[in-house]
Amino acid sequence: MSIIYDNHIKFLFKNAWLQTIVPNYLQFSKITYHKRERHTLLDGDFMDLDYLLNNESSKIIILIHGFEGCSHSSYIKATANYLYKNGCNVLAVNLRGCSGQDNLKPYSYHSGKTQDLKSVIDAVKLKYTDISLIGFSLGANLTLKYLADYCHEPPVHRAIAISAPFDLEASAKKIVQSYISNQHFMNSLKRKLEIKKRTFPEEFKDLNIKALKNIIDVDEYYTAPQHGYSSAHEFYEAASCINPVSYTH
Repeated sequence: MSIIYDNHIKFLFKNAWLQTIVPNYLQFSKITYHKRERHTLLDGDFMDLDYLLNNESSKIIILIHGFEGCSHSSYIKATANYLYKNGCNVLAVNLRGCSGQDNLKPYSYHSGKTQDLKSVIDAVKLKYTDISLIGFSLGANLTLKYLADYCHEPPVHRAIAISAPFDLEASAKKIVQSYISNQHFMNSLKRKLEIKKRTFPEEFKDLNIKALKNIIDVDEYYTAPQHGYSSAHEFYEAASCINPVSYTH
C-alpha cells in the first residue's frame, strides 16, 4: 500500500494540473470577514473589499485573487485565516465583477489593470502606513505589474507573487491545452458575458458567446476590444508583467 501511495504522491507533484486543482478541495477555512467595503473607482465602477481586522495596527496585508477567483476562493480564505490568526490585518480584494455582483461597466478586470489596484492602495494608505501585497496567479501578475508601473510612488513595503504567469500568452495557451481547466474558466466567463449582453445589448450585439471556445477567444473578442487593444496578442503583450513597458488601458 505504501508503494502505491508514494507513487500517487509522486504523480501528483509532477502533474501541473493536479497541483492546481487538488489543493482547492483540500483547504477548508471557515472564516467570516468582519466587514465589506465598496470602493468606488475613478470611472464610477466599484470593487468590493473584504476585511479581517485583528487590531489597531498600522499594518495591513492585501490579498489579490487569481483568474475568476474572489475573496472566498479557498486559497484566499486559507491565507487570510493564517495571517489573521498570526495577528495581521487582512484585506481580500474582489476585482471588478468578482464579488458576486456584476460590475457597472461593459468591461471588467484583467491581468494588467494596475490602475484599479493603485486606486485601492491609494485609499488604504490613508489609514495604514505599512502595506504588503500577496498576489496569486493573475493577481501575482497584477502585483508585479503594479510595482513596475508605479515604481516611483507605491506605498508598498513588501510583496509576494505566487504562481505568476509572467507571459500571459504562453499561460493562456497552456490553459487551453487542458480541457478541464479551460471549461472551468469558460463556464464562469460565459455566465458573466451573458449578464453583460443583457445589461449592455447594443455594446454586445455582435458578440456570439456560444462561438467562444476557449479563454483566448474571450480575450480576442471581449477583453481586448473592451480595453482598447487590437487583439488578444496585443493585450497579452501589454498586460504581461515580464514586459517593462507601462500600459494603462
